[in-house]
Amino acid sequence: MPGLSALFSGLGGQGFHTTLYRSYCYTETSRKPMIVRIRFDLGRKKSARPRSERSIALAAAALLSPAALVAFVLGAWSLSADLGWAGEFGIRNGVFARWQTWFLISLGLQAAALILNRYGNDEGQASIP
Repeated sequence: MPGLSALFSGLGGQGFHTTLYRSYCYTETSRKPMIVRIRFDLGRKKSARPRSERSIALAAAALLSPAALVAFVLGAWSLSADLGWAGEFGIRNGVFARWQTWFLISLGLQAAALILNRYGNDEGQASIP
């Protein structure tokens, strides 16, 4: 009787995989071979995602890219206000008054847009949103 390696050797194929084992059934009159069939259902492919999830991811990526641009512009305005190149920045106090915060928010939003775009396209490469 084959070992466990023979049992799991053919699991890479599509659909069902059938493994045959020969065993012997002892009865009072004869010794007859008995065939045991074990079927494995491999299930759905891992890369197959429902279309609705992909379309939601693409819609979110399309909205996050302009939000990243707005955060970048606010960061540039805050930096230029600190350097004296522009008028006073609209937010005077708090963590959002600093240009570093806006640039980090912009970077995070753009990274999230690229990740969602890659997930939604179901490809190995991210396209420009």
